[in-house]
Amino acid sequence: MFFQLFNQIAQNITVMATTLEELLHTELNDNREEVFKKISSLEHIGDDLTHKIYLELDQVFYPPFDRKDVHLLASALDDLADYINEASERMNLYGIDEVSAAMQQMTTLTLNSCIELQKAIAELPNLKKQTVIKSYCEKIKEFEYQTDQIYYGAVAQLFEKEKDAITLIKHKDMLTSLEAAANMAEDVAEVIETILINNVRL
Repeated sequence: MFFQLFNQIAQNITVMATTLEELLHTELNDNREEVFKKISSLEHIGDDLTHKIYLELDQVFYPPFDRKDVHLLASALDDLADYINEASERMNLYGIDEVSAAMQQMTTLTLNSCIELQKAIAELPNLKKQTVIKSYCEKIKEFEYQTDQIYYGAVAQLFEKEKDAITLIKHKDMLTSLEAAANMAEDVAEVIETILINNVRL
C-alpha cells in the first residue's frame, strides 16, 4: 500500500511539473487560468494521497521501512508539490506575462528532477537496487546545482538591468519559488538516500 501511494504521489508531482514547464514554454494564451487551476487541483490530490499515507502509518505494525523515514518521505514530497504550486500561483497572482529564459530553464530542470524522483521511488520496493536508486538521486543533485547557478545569474541580471521595482520583485519572487522547488527535490533525494542507508543488508 505504501509503495503504491508513494508512486501515485511521485506521478502526480511529475504531472504538476510537466504542466508548469509546458506553460512557461508556450505563448501567452487564453487558457492560462485553466492551467493554474489544474496545477492547484493536482496539489490537492497530492495532499489527499499524503494524508492516506499518514493514516496507513497509524494502522500498520510493520511499515516497509522505518516509520520516521516513511513520514519524512511523505512530508518532503508534499513540500515539493507545494513549491511547484507556489510558483504557479505567483505567476498567476502577479500576472507575469514575460517569462525569462532562466525561468524556462529552471522549470525544465525541476521537471527533470521530478522524473528522476519518480524512477527512484518506483525502485524502493527493491532496496537491493541501491546503486540504481543512488544514480537517480545523483542526477537530481546535479539538476539542483544547475538550477542554483541559473538562479544566481538571473537574480544578478535582474538587479543590474530591471529598472521597474515592481517587475523586479515579481520576477525575483518567481525565480525564488522555482529555486525552492529544485532545492526541495534534492531534499527528497536525500531522504531516499537516508532510507537506503538505514536499510542496508549486511
